[in-house]
Amino acid sequence: MEKEELRVEYLIIVDTSNSFCANEKAFNNLLKASSEINMQNNSIKYKNLTVEYRVQTKKIENELSSSENKRFFHAHFKCSDVSKIDIFEDLLRVVRGILYKNSDIHQTLWDDISFYYSQKAYPLIHESENLMRKLITKFMLINVGVGWTKDSIPEEVRNSVKDSKKDETTDYLYKTDFIQLANFLFKEYSPMPINNLMQKLKTIEDVTQISLVELKEYVPKSNWERYFSALVDCEAEYLDKRWKRLYDLRNKIAHNSILNRRDYEEIVKIVTEVREELEKAIESLDKIHVSEEDKEVVTENLASGSNDDFLNFLNEYKALERVIQMGAMNLGRESKSLSKNLNTVVENGLIDKVFAKEVKDIQAVRNIIIHQSNISVNYEHLKEWTKRCSVLVDELLKISIEFFENKANEKDNDTEK
Repeated sequence: MEKEELRVEYLIIVDTSNSFCANEKAFNNLLKASSEINMQNNSIKYKNLTVEYRVQTKKIENELSSSENKRFFHAHFKCSDVSKIDIFEDLLRVVRGILYKNSDIHQTLWDDISFYYSQKAYPLIHESENLMRKLITKFMLINVGVGWTKDSIPEEVRNSVKDSKKDETTDYLYKTDFIQLANFLFKEYSPMPINNLMQKLKTIEDVTQISLVELKEYVPKSNWERYFSALVDCEAEYLDKRWKRLYDLRNKIAHNSILNRRDYEEIVKIVTEVREELEKAIESLDKIHVSEEDKEVVTENLASGSNDDFLNFLNEYKALERVIQMGAMNLGRESKSLSKNLNTVVENGLIDKVFAKEVKDIQAVRNIIIHQSNISVNYEHLKEWTKRCSVLVDELLKISIEFFENKANEKDNDTEK
């Protein structure tokens, strides 16, 4: 509901030892020093605007401080014509200019102007936020297909990670912070772990053994650059910069900071620019194809950016995945698939089936986080899974070192024979 009147109050503390502002009359004369201000009884006329005005004053008495020459003035201004808010702002700007020059302390006690602009601005920011969520949600459900692994997750694992006290309708996209939404679209990441490239480079002996196409797979790119920029004709930097600025302005409203006309006009401008590009992106979704391999990378990127507990778990999961992949690579049968690498290390005796079952359970938890956003996760349970995953990584590293050292010793013994 829009305000019908605007009230602004200032508290001013002055040193009266100079005697230029020792009482209410002197304070009013100070304001009238501006030729633009015409003061009559309980009103001020400024240009074609008349506002209600009154001031309270009293000497400050405080035995704990040397304030015997201090006096406060509490100035009230009320504008009953909201359509003239621009003139009211100009008047207050003149008043503040006078007060800043002639007082020790000046504080805003009440500011309906800031509230007025906040009320007008927040629906615009809310619209932009929902438009961004709409784009990401539709992209994830239609182009990526979140939820496609539901049937492959064991029931006992699903029950161990979900929060039974909460309704399973919570979508982590709607828990994701305003700025994290932008990170999903604009933060650069590599779809392939850099460690994989390092391991690969160690094994090659000639530059022809690795192609430029393979190397480019490791170049960090944002999701916007991968899927949208060519279709929308808009660089990620353009939108990212505006979204971050909108986030700063949004925080002004959320934290009850002063929002002025210039801030509001900037919000209108940014929202208009962002809306245009996001709507283009939404319209282009039917032209976007995401490969099966990239679907995994995209969903991991979304989940890890939405929650620190998800991020911690997925980091440990990635470490486990890398150690298993290294084991398969040392056995000469490396794959991009965790399941295939797991089969390789089991078949070659690096780990047993009990250990493999633990890994599969960890993988199932990962799939719940990545593909089943409708499940409300119990974060305490997830932390336990994170610890279990970390323990598996440490154990597998020790097992691998011992296993391949024994292999090397056996090879040396065979050579000696």
